[in-house]
Amino acid sequence: MVDPGRRLRRDAEINRLRILQAAREVFARQGLDATLHHIAEQAHLGVGTVYRHFRNRDHILDELFGESIERLRRVGSDALACEDPWEGLVRFMEQSVEMMTTDRGLWTLAIGGSSKAKNLAMGRENFWHVVPELLARAQKSGQLRADFRPEDMSVVSIMIGTSATFTGHESPEAWRRYLTFFLDGLRSDRALTPLPVNELTAVQLDRAMSEWFPARQRSSV
Repeated sequence: MVDPGRRLRRDAEINRLRILQAAREVFARQGLDATLHHIAEQAHLGVGTVYRHFRNRDHILDELFGESIERLRRVGSDALACEDPWEGLVRFMEQSVEMMTTDRGLWTLAIGGSSKAKNLAMGRENFWHVVPELLARAQKSGQLRADFRPEDMSVVSIMIGTSATFTGHESPEAWRRYLTFFLDGLRSDRALTPLPVNELTAVQLDRAMSEWFPARQRSSV
């Protein structure tokens, strides 16, 4: 005969995993604006069940994104370990953006989201603290324009992340093209890199615009 207490614990653990998986999907799709009610709906559970497992949204974020933030931190450390300063900066930009383009929640957290979760805030700081050193190395080597500042990096991340959101339905890798344009603009020697992705076709651009501006799509019906 199954111990009722043991069965309850197993059911509770199953629900906890369902909540985390639902939260991962909701945050990736909606970003940090998602609420516990959204998560409960995605998990097909009552919101009371979610609150029994997680006291608030930051509790879920700490559990869910701690590992991802640590991966981002390692991206920064690996970039600093590159012998060539420019290669390190490019690697940092490419790998960090690649991680964040598929996860709006992680993107928001990394660029300075409003979460007060202690562990995530510390992880985010550990990720971004490498930026001044990456830039200083590339500037000292004469590869990076001297007027680019660490504060510019957050704005650039928002720009590239927004381009990924805009083009993602039509060309998931299109952000690489725009990142290449941006990086070439930072080179002090103006060396041009072959573009890794073709431009969007007129049809793709029109569909992307319809997705980006739903009101336009409705008005055309």
